[in-house]
Amino acid sequence: MDKPKAGADFPRQVLLVLLDQVKQADTKALGTFGALAILMGALATRITSLGGTDALNTPWLLILGSGAVLILLALKSLISVVYPRDAKTTVKDMLYFKSISNIPQADFINWGKELTTEDALEELYRSAHNLAKIAESKYAALRKAMIAPGFALAVTIVALVLS
Repeated sequence: MDKPKAGADFPRQVLLVLLDQVKQADTKALGTFGALAILMGALATRITSLGGTDALNTPWLLILGSGAVLILLALKSLISVVYPRDAKTTVKDMLYFKSISNIPQADFINWGKELTTEDALEELYRSAHNLAKIAESKYAALRKAMIAPGFALAVTIVALVLS
């Protein structure tokens, strides 16, 4: 006796879970961006307050400058979290708006009408796999973005406490 197959419910559930993970990555990226903005403000305030004093010497410039560089590196990683697909991406994914909008409307409608159930199921699995790759790249960029603020926070705290 044949076992029942998952059909379209399984890839749909996978897509929903992956979409939720992508949204979580975006939310974490925006929270990290807010923390970086606060750190950058603290560094900028400290640099301007030291501007007219002798305290702004080479060691302090290196400490504050390295904090600023770390923040900028984190911002670069955060941009890849929010925009994981670049202009050169050519992955065909019929659930991605850019892939759909690159096809003339009539061709897309005809393609959809001619899909068999098996083809539609395969497309759902393909889209789930593509979305998993996107989620993976988002979280990898988010991990990179989270490392730099930790160091930048330490540098900022040292700069604020010791100056």
